[in-house]
Amino acid sequence: MTVDDEGLLALMIKSPLADAERMLRTPPPDITEIQAESLVASHYGRKCQALRLSGERDRNFLMSDGTGWRAVLKFFNASDDAPTRALQHGALDHIRLCDPECPVPEMIPTRDGR
Repeated sequence: MTVDDEGLLALMIKSPLADAERMLRTPPPDITEIQAESLVASHYGRKCQALRLSGERDRNFLMSDGTGWRAVLKFFNASDDAPTRALQHGALDHIRLCDPECPVPEMIPTRDGR
């Protein structure tokens, strides 16, 4: 709160539009196909080929290992904080629990269980 020239209290309200603008202006992560393939090999133990997918704010790759196994590897936008990422993961889990027939992405744990 601040006090203006007339002695009136004024609340300083952070504009949600400023947050939205920052989120929309932050470019997707600069990750290459080779980097995605290397990360999948080290964290998931799979030798894959990466195909870059289009995306507005995130960097996504279709990963395939030649055996029929396929997954989407997602790199969140830097403007997405941990609660935002947790909300997205929680929404997918909720849909899966409420409607098991609805095809939604599933989180795949890394080799060390994360």
